[in-house]
Amino acid sequence: MWGEPNDPTDEKTETAIEYSCEIGKVIDGLNVMGFTLQRVQKDFETGLRSELEGFQSWADDGESEWFQDEWDFLKNTYI
Repeated sequence: MWGEPNDPTDEKTETAIEYSCEIGKVIDGLNVMGFTLQRVQKDFETGLRSELEGFQSWADDGESEWFQDEWDFLKNTYI
């Protein structure tokens, strides 16, 4: 249990299971499963390009007011 319950009469409890190990072992495990830094970067960039293309498509249709701030943020932060 994480701390005292808000209602001391509440009999519901939750169990939390925690796993910990050295960061090197975590990285090795992720690499074995194919989650390498290169793959994550490539997948991120692919997803980002897809989002930006979607925004561009909507903007071409004249509907950019509702997402312009997010679109500008993505363009200016990651490109």
